[in-house]
Amino acid sequence: MTEAEKTELIKQAIQELEVALSRLVVKIGPPIYIAEAGKPRFRYTDPDPIKLMVLKTVRVVSGLNAATVLLEAGYIIEMGVLFRTIDDYIDEITFVGETVESGATTTDQKRFIEAFFEDDTRTTTELLQDQPRHHRVERKKIHASLERVLGRYLPKTPGLVRRMSRAIDDVYSGVVHGSLTSIMELYDGDQERFRVSGMLGHRLMRVYRVELAHYTHRALNTLGIIALFLGLVDLGDHLRDARVAFEASEAYQN
Repeated sequence: MTEAEKTELIKQAIQELEVALSRLVVKIGPPIYIAEAGKPRFRYTDPDPIKLMVLKTVRVVSGLNAATVLLEAGYIIEMGVLFRTIDDYIDEITFVGETVESGATTTDQKRFIEAFFEDDTRTTTELLQDQPRHHRVERKKIHASLERVLGRYLPKTPGLVRRMSRAIDDVYSGVVHGSLTSIMELYDGDQERFRVSGMLGHRLMRVYRVELAHYTHRALNTLGIIALFLGLVDLGDHLRDARVAFEASEAYQN
């Protein structure tokens, strides 16, 4: 199977995610429209953990589609920026999902949910007034939640989930912030130039295509869990079957 054919399988899996997302959005209901002069907007105002999880998946699915476009154009290093954001969103979904699963909410989870639903739409003038920023929940708090939720599946390796999460953050933080390593991946030694118009044909194309498959796989699992939280058992089962089929495909295996 060619790389193009494997990419097509990934795109089909992302299409499954789009269809599933549309059902999740219908389930949580539409946002309200705020007709404020100068900044009309749509908002969800109820600080609900399930709604937060669904809305985060909007960025996950959009990010996967964008990464596919970048892959096919050869802008693979820029894909890493999207992977870091998608990783953050999925971690945050797991962080908030713990409250739904356990029925208990920590102080950090409560603050995270409330901050997400605050209406922070500000004009340029308002931004220039240097108003106090919202206090962000530290990543280590989210990693601790991941350890509680996912660590139970790895009982013999305590702390592994946190170490893996930090490692992923570190790898793609370099891409986001323009580390020397990420910049030099763009260098073409034969032509003695930086490849700033895409890297089609480069050996790293396959590496990033595989990463795209892995993030698509994570998204299938994540949306499946949210579907079950919302009582959409048929959708949860469908996404589980789609994930299993994708795992067995050459797009994921190779």
